[in-house]
Amino acid sequence: MNEKDYKPLPGACVKNLCDKLFEKRKTGAMEVEQLVKTLVSKNRHMEVEKIIHFFGREFILSSNANVRKGGLIGLASVAIGLGHASRNYSDDLILPLLQVLRDGDARVRYFACESLYNIMKVLQVHSLKYLNDVFEALSTISTLNSMPTLNVVIYLPQLLDGLFRILGDSNSEIRRKCDLLLCDFLSNIGENPASVDLNSLMNILIANCRMATVSLSNMSLEDKALDSLMVLSGAKSTTVQSPERLQQVTALQWIHRFIEVSAGNGLKLLRLVAPILSAILPCLEDFDDLAADINEKLMKFVHDSQQPDSQPPPANSSEARKSAGLDCFNILKVIYKMFDHSSVLTRLAALRWVEVLVVVQPEAVLANSGELMPLLLKLFSDPAVEVVHSAVALVGCLCKHPVARDLSDASSSDLQRVLAKLVTVSPGMGDDHQGERASILCLRFLLDVVNRFISDTDMLVEKGNLIIT
Repeated sequence: MNEKDYKPLPGACVKNLCDKLFEKRKTGAMEVEQLVKTLVSKNRHMEVEKIIHFFGREFILSSNANVRKGGLIGLASVAIGLGHASRNYSDDLILPLLQVLRDGDARVRYFACESLYNIMKVLQVHSLKYLNDVFEALSTISTLNSMPTLNVVIYLPQLLDGLFRILGDSNSEIRRKCDLLLCDFLSNIGENPASVDLNSLMNILIANCRMATVSLSNMSLEDKALDSLMVLSGAKSTTVQSPERLQQVTALQWIHRFIEVSAGNGLKLLRLVAPILSAILPCLEDFDDLAADINEKLMKFVHDSQQPDSQPPPANSSEARKSAGLDCFNILKVIYKMFDHSSVLTRLAALRWVEVLVVVQPEAVLANSGELMPLLLKLFSDPAVEVVHSAVALVGCLCKHPVARDLSDASSSDLQRVLAKLVTVSPGMGDDHQGERASILCLRFLLDVVNRFISDTDMLVEKGNLIIT
């Protein structure tokens, strides 16, 4: 492109849109959006048409993939800037994108899906006349996937996020076709898991699962009740499920399958346990066994992966290196957030995860006891009795753990003196040396509980008997 081609847009804006870095193209797109809003406010519609045609001719038809990507995000920005007025330019906005959905570059097709989704969201009902063309474009991906000589699965890291966006479309027929395509992809991955980068795909699934769960939580009470009724009735059809529920369930199905295939492929997913938990634990409140099954399989996966091998390990592989794959610190950070979740099932699952981590990496968990124990004390006043029971049992497990006996700090000697006085004045404990071997962790927590009872008499009255006995 030479200087005269820059006329509809500032030169710096065009340069950003053509950049190979996504952030630069995004900056250029924001400039386009603001420029279009300004032109619309001044009724300068001819200039808006010039910008749209400029993208359609000079960008979309370019031989440079980065320029085509810039044209795609540029057209989406024009639609957003036009708002309701975009219906007057629907052909010029949609048709170039449908052409690029057949592009030979997978990354360009991915951005075409994303831009198409954003433009159709703005057009709303005015996009309905393009549905057949959209179906045909999606069928192109399906056709490519069915060709035995072409392995489209390897391009999934570039396609998957765009397909999930289409899966959230308001039209049930679009969702149905996209769902079928995703099922085909998942089946192919199950047959040959080594053909794809599971870690890259898992990150996309986690992000989409989180977004869908947040969208579901923001529903009105009436919509939530209807959606929950559909889930409880076992309805799986894309025509009755909300788009957000379909996105969530589909993401969970893929995560479930990936954990299954990873169990036989070493420790590829160990470092992703924390983000996976951040996606699946909030789903436990949604009356679906799928999230619970994923949670159980992930627990077993983590537990088994940290056990000593039945065969002697190779010289360049040790248990220390295996444990290093598990990011215990970040897993605990996720668990701590789940302690405050509104779902009882989620809070119980978070407590169980602490139990699992105590088994596989007790040193890492107990080294974090300064943050963990106050949170467990807070759960002693949880409104759910089963949560209180689980928290009390977990505290007992932590206090009795051999690693806990080795914990000490500057206040250890003072705490031991307090313990000695308690043993002296306690009936029947004079000849029992069990108290002398009590851990500093246990003693400190007992003192915290007593102080909590003193400061919160309601907790003592309501939960005291449950905690003490």
